[in-house]
Amino acid sequence: MHYAGLLGAAIHHDTPKYGWQLPGGATHDWATLVESVQLYIKKLNFGYRTGLTSSDVRSFHWTT
Repeated sequence: MHYAGLLGAAIHHDTPKYGWQLPGGATHDWATLVESVQLYIKKLNFGYRTGLTSSDVRSFHWTT
């Protein structure tokens, strides 16, 4: 029963973030999923970069 409650909450609150559109039938928007994943990765990368910079870690960019 607890799992069913979590699943119900997820359907209403979490699934739109992953591209699912449920009113009128279950459909999925792939572009929304892709955008959400890309934004999450950018957020992680920003956090890593900020942490490294605040720790005085220097980076080198090589060109060919």
